[in-house]
Amino acid sequence: MKYPKILSRWISYKKSLGKLHKGHRLVLDVAVDLFNCNDQQSLIETFFDKLKNALGYDNIYLLLRESPSGPLNLAAYKGMKVDEEALYQVIQDEIGLTGKALREKHPIICNDVTNSPDYIKGTDGTLSEMVMPIICDNITWGVLIIENSRKDAFSKIDQEIVGVLCKYFASALTQLSQYENIEHKNRMERLIWEIVMEAAKEKNINLLCKKVVKSLSQRTNYTQVYILKVIDENSGATRLIAGSGPGRFDDLSQIEAGRGLVGKTVKAKKTLYFPDVSTSPDYIQVDQDTKSELDIPIMHGDKIFGVISLESPVVDGFGDGDIDLMEILAKHIGILWAYHDLFKKTKQEALKDPLTKLWNRRYFFESLNKEIKRHERHGDSLCVAMIDLRDFKIINDTYGHMEGDRILIELSEFLTSRMRESDILARYGGDEFVALLPQTHKDNAFAAWGRLKNEVESRIWGSASIPTTLDFGIASFPQDATNPEDIIKLADKHLYENKFRAKIM
Repeated sequence: MKYPKILSRWISYKKSLGKLHKGHRLVLDVAVDLFNCNDQQSLIETFFDKLKNALGYDNIYLLLRESPSGPLNLAAYKGMKVDEEALYQVIQDEIGLTGKALREKHPIICNDVTNSPDYIKGTDGTLSEMVMPIICDNITWGVLIIENSRKDAFSKIDQEIVGVLCKYFASALTQLSQYENIEHKNRMERLIWEIVMEAAKEKNINLLCKKVVKSLSQRTNYTQVYILKVIDENSGATRLIAGSGPGRFDDLSQIEAGRGLVGKTVKAKKTLYFPDVSTSPDYIQVDQDTKSELDIPIMHGDKIFGVISLESPVVDGFGDGDIDLMEILAKHIGILWAYHDLFKKTKQEALKDPLTKLWNRRYFFESLNKEIKRHERHGDSLCVAMIDLRDFKIINDTYGHMEGDRILIELSEFLTSRMRESDILARYGGDEFVALLPQTHKDNAFAAWGRLKNEVESRIWGSASIPTTLDFGIASFPQDATNPEDIIKLADKHLYENKFRAKIM
């Protein structure tokens, strides 16, 4: 009576040994093949093909992340197709045996799902289910779900074999990810170096930003690339300088008003990363495929000049290496921007009168030449007004040159406050001023300067409260003259005619 039991045990033991031996061969075979794969897709295909051919289970599902922090998706399956919407809900809510395995990060073996309170019905006919987490170095890459139509389908040996296979697979995924990160970082470092070297050659900040955007959009996976200039630090208002991507750039009024994630970055004056823009109520959609956004302030010292805004089609699409390198790029652009602003300011100071802070004659002549060419193209008219203070020599002789200078400064500030944004007021020399009035007809210029003359006469000037007035002469383009020298000469002539007329009256 004992022999049949012994024989049965021996047959069962022999089968287990055979299964174990077969499993060991499978593990060794898979391990070698996995570590010869050069990309994630071939890694997945190799792992899953070996698995489904060697294991005689009904249904096998591989849920996997593309990156360590990316979402879980169905990467491959064998057998009955699963309802992906229901599967997404299981992942999202971490429910069922799959959710339990993800939460606990341990294998879940259920050889009779009818008695499991955690089991959620998936494919019809399933009686046994094994869920094996794919984990390496605290990175949960995903889970392998195996289903069978009979009870007690999974032995301890099955669990060990599948567990070892999943560990090898997770290790290969991690190794490949680390290698890709190193390669990506090296590529990005070379790119940043090349961008900085090219940008340093550019003398115009707008063209510099456009070059940076073009390089980033052509040589990275970012779907949207912007550089925006800060208009107001307090409100976060910005203006687009350069942008590239499939999204809409024609309506950026909300960003210009300081709203959105860019506005938050301006006010915070620090890098802000939004791994999932769908969770941010401040996100303003430009590209419907955007899943994550990285905004880096362009600064030098405490001064913020602009923002580099990057968008990715992947949730958590920016790693620490990306953020570090983009911050390095932003710092270099900040230095160049500060240099450009300083150069521009120095150049402007050289074109300004040191006493009144008005533009000098050189700048006025340059502006007049440009405006005449522009007005020729568009068929518009412009006016030039020559102005001086009446009897200014008497003021200097009576009250001294310091008082005379004070009056010149006050008058310059007063006239500037009355000018349009497009007008240009310059000190011509001594007590003489010259004004360029674009898109202005002669009769309108006369009326405007007549009102200014009356305002000057109604006030007192300087610390000595001196009354004074001004005289002016006006010439227009193209009615009176068509070249700059003739326009100024004619305006000057009209000025002295008006002065002479005032004296004899």
